[in-house]
Amino acid sequence: MEKMKTMCRMMLGVAVAGCLAGCSGRVQQAGGGADSLSAESFADSAAAVAADTCVTVVTERHDSCEAGEVKVYMELPSGTDAVSRTIADTLLRVVDLNAGSAGIGGDTRVVPPYKGERDFGKIADYYVAGVLKHFREQAAEIKEDIPDPLPCSYEMGLRKTFETRKYVVFLSQDYWFLGGAHGGIGGEGSLTFSKNTGKILRSFFKPGANMQGILKRGLTTYFGEASGSRMTEQELYDCLLLDGKKIPLPVQSPCPTDKGLVFTYCQYEIAPYAAGMPNFLVTYKEAAPYLTDEAKELLLP
Repeated sequence: MEKMKTMCRMMLGVAVAGCLAGCSGRVQQAGGGADSLSAESFADSAAAVAADTCVTVVTERHDSCEAGEVKVYMELPSGTDAVSRTIADTLLRVVDLNAGSAGIGGDTRVVPPYKGERDFGKIADYYVAGVLKHFREQAAEIKEDIPDPLPCSYEMGLRKTFETRKYVVFLSQDYWFLGGAHGGIGGEGSLTFSKNTGKILRSFFKPGANMQGILKRGLTTYFGEASGSRMTEQELYDCLLLDGKKIPLPVQSPCPTDKGLVFTYCQYEIAPYAAGMPNFLVTYKEAAPYLTDEAKELLLP
């Protein structure tokens, strides 16, 4: 027990070595997360894509002022067919949800929904300008109490990460810093679409699926790699923030890859900020008994 407490304290400043980087291909680190979203992590996504028939276009925008900076990276389907437009429309709603709240999420809105023409460049410009305007207004409001507030930052990322004959996966991941102790990573996570219908796969697992064994093994591997030693079940629970001992499935959907499904927990979802974003791979063979019929049809050969 004491050994486990010591290890968890050490994780505040120790990188998680060798952890699976989820769909982004980046190493997750103990100590919270990245200082920003690496531009390279979005720009090199083509190398991870197979059966590349979902043609996309990338739109990037960046602007800054004394109150902060805003970056938008959007990779969206560019086809004019019904499936491509359906996928793009869903992803544009994700852009509005995330950029419209500057990453804060929930019911918070700092930028009204975009109502203009369906032009990706104009959409990106609109949200960059809107979030930057919010940062300026926020800085002006607190100037009397805080003469020199720290500049805020918001980066919205949306990119294609994987594709097969039957489906295509996009990753929605944002970074925000609003002047507090540290920034945070948000977004909608992995979004999997059928290439036949354009419909997003919402339900991966059967209701009530008991995956405790799989979740324990994955998290034990994640935290065990951080400590450099084998971990007992009790030591794992000492690292988690749970009511009881039932480990929930991640809030965000898993990310399909060529090797299996990557499960990723958000910051604070089941563990302290220092634990980063716990993630691990579950092979399709392991996951198959728990998948919904819709998920089996789409994901399995």
